[in-house]
Amino acid sequence: VPFEGGPANRLTIHKAYEIAPVWSPDGGHIAFKGSRFGNYDIFTIPSSGGVSERITYYSGSDDPFDWTTQNTLLFASNRTFNQVEWDIELQHVSATGGTPSRLLDALGDHPTMSPNGRFIAFVRGSCRIEREEYDGPADLDVWLYDTETGVYTEVTQNSKNDYLPKWKDDNTLVFISAESGRYNVVMQSIDNDGALRGDMEPMTQFETHGVRHFDISEEGHLVLERKANLYTMTSSMEEPSILNIQLSSDYRLDPL
Repeated sequence: VPFEGGPANRLTIHKAYEIAPVWSPDGGHIAFKGSRFGNYDIFTIPSSGGVSERITYYSGSDDPFDWTTQNTLLFASNRTFNQVEWDIELQHVSATGGTPSRLLDALGDHPTMSPNGRFIAFVRGSCRIEREEYDGPADLDVWLYDTETGVYTEVTQNSKNDYLPKWKDDNTLVFISAESGRYNVVMQSIDNDGALRGDMEPMTQFETHGVRHFDISEEGHLVLERKANLYTMTSSMEEPSILNIQLSSDYRLDPL
């Protein structure tokens, strides 16, 4: 569906659950996870539609979060240390297929790589995202890994949940934070060496019904999932607009 709203084009017709779409950097393909073989594997499909290609074959669930400029898919899974650790581990695999490998020594979730490939942002913590008002030591925090120096930096140091980091550009990290009391989208600037520049800046200020999910373009345009709707924003702190989607379909199976 266009950013301005309008008719939505269906891309897949399989009867399995298919969720968590991730755009390729050039916009030509979309990665997603689907339960076509019982568990959630990662697939890719042209953004104009067509035949899907299966990328992962693990018997557990694989959750894609980023399609990097190096043409690799970053995803969360529970593989190598499944018998040892409770936490999810981070993996990566070529977008054209192949054998996945572990991305970092650290455990975590929601991995995403900066456009220049130097930094990997991810989330650590054990609190469930559904606990929006949680305030304590098990909170979710955003971390930064420097691939050149091997240094880990904790981006968020509050006791509220912060999750789903995404890169606007090489020096701007955007994520969802509950520091205001409700889940809102915030951004954090970093310098070229990964040091934090200033404090987090709010991009939304919802006082009720926080943001559940979002995505951001290079231009800074936001798409938000909130309540039962999708919203769009073209700049920080502006009034969100409901994304009007036109859906039309025939019966896929005979109605009861």
